[in-house]
Amino acid sequence: MNNRVSFTPSPVARALLAVTGLAVPVASFVALHEMHPAGAPERMTDSQLAEWAQSGAHAIWAGGVLQLAAALLLLVFAAGLDDRLRSWGAGPVRRRTGAWSFVVVSGLVALSAILQITTGVIATPEEAVGSETLLPVVALLYGNLNVAVWCLLVPAVVATAWAPRAPKWLRIVSGILAVWLSLSLALPFISWFPAFVWLVVTAAALAIDR
Repeated sequence: MNNRVSFTPSPVARALLAVTGLAVPVASFVALHEMHPAGAPERMTDSQLAEWAQSGAHAIWAGGVLQLAAALLLLVFAAGLDDRLRSWGAGPVRRRTGAWSFVVVSGLVALSAILQITTGVIATPEEAVGSETLLPVVALLYGNLNVAVWCLLVPAVVATAWAPRAPKWLRIVSGILAVWLSLSLALPFISWFPAFVWLVVTAAALAIDR
């Protein structure tokens, strides 16, 4: 006899979860791609990169704080999605693996945020840190780490695609994006885009699903 209670979230809870899912890619994108001086740091020499960071140290620091918030929101979204995956009939192994993928990605995004904050702090004129040694390394590291970690969400995307009672359109889209993310393991620096698309699509599904 199955005594498990099926929990149906209220419309307000669904809306809040959807907003959380939408906020993660928006906040992460803005923090990494917009909150810094103009220019492409990956194409700069060490001295140019140091000058680039120093010209917008406060924006970089603030972007790191926003990125840290995105990492925390990702965990909130993961908890809500896990409840929905249970009601959609996803198996416990897939759900658990998907949940851990969220934890790993959130932890690495938080690490990139800390590195971004560090870049902003040591780039301020008041800091006496060797700008042409440490600063370029940390600045490149936080950007490369952030764009590459999203391919590790593959288990969560697969769990959604295999959930038998999930909306059919969500399962199809998740299946396509799972393949895309899996292929991006060979070139992880492009994985942020399909991962962000999946977060937006899944957030929309959580908002309208009854």
